[in-house]
Amino acid sequence: MSSLRCARRLWLPFALVVAIAPAAACERQVSGSAVAGGADLTVVGSTGSAAPSDDPGSGLQSRSLRVDEFPAGYSAAQIPAAQAPNLLNDLTGARPGATTAPAGCLPDSLDPTKAVVLDALSPSGDAHLSVVTATVDSPLATVADQARRCPRYTVTSGSTRTSVVTTMLPPAPVTSQESIALRREVHQLSAPTQPVTTSTILIAQNNGIRVYAAYVGTGASATPDGQALDEVFTKAVKRSRGQ
Repeated sequence: MSSLRCARRLWLPFALVVAIAPAAACERQVSGSAVAGGADLTVVGSTGSAAPSDDPGSGLQSRSLRVDEFPAGYSAAQIPAAQAPNLLNDLTGARPGATTAPAGCLPDSLDPTKAVVLDALSPSGDAHLSVVTATVDSPLATVADQARRCPRYTVTSGSTRTSVVTTMLPPAPVTSQESIALRREVHQLSAPTQPVTTSTILIAQNNGIRVYAAYVGTGASATPDGQALDEVFTKAVKRSRGQ
């Protein structure tokens, strides 16, 4: 398990390359292009929505935030489905093939072919702001239940061992059928000198369309840019509801 899976690189237009190193001495490289327990699960409202299924599909794309809607100073790119699994696993906490102690604590992964994945480097260059809009088959309550059932667990994947601590937070005030918020801290047990990576994650779901907005950083950069996080989350949830 990694939080940002060490350094995440985005290949942006005009050969602009950005990189940070939040966890360990390894990296993830992704191609992209800029295209136009605690709190209870909150049930605020409901709305109809499409059920798109392509890669990611024009229907889902129209229900998703655009890179030009990120706050000023955030360099955003849309990540193609083929390069999205690592970012999605970092976002959800999934790690296919890994084992956990206690057993059964590994979160479910998202299908990259049914997700629009956007990622942006922070203005300071030491954190990331990610927004994902995905179609899912399970209620958001399953994510909340897993977080409450496994607030602290260890993940082993090959020679890598990490400790994951999840804290439920008050949900963001958005109109949504389901809404939760959580903070995930990932400690590198196999590289104890590496800083802890912290993800602050807001999640909402309406009629099978789930929206994630996450701010990910390490050390001093772990404190989220709350204004930017709230802004992209609110916009993304409204868009997912067809507004």
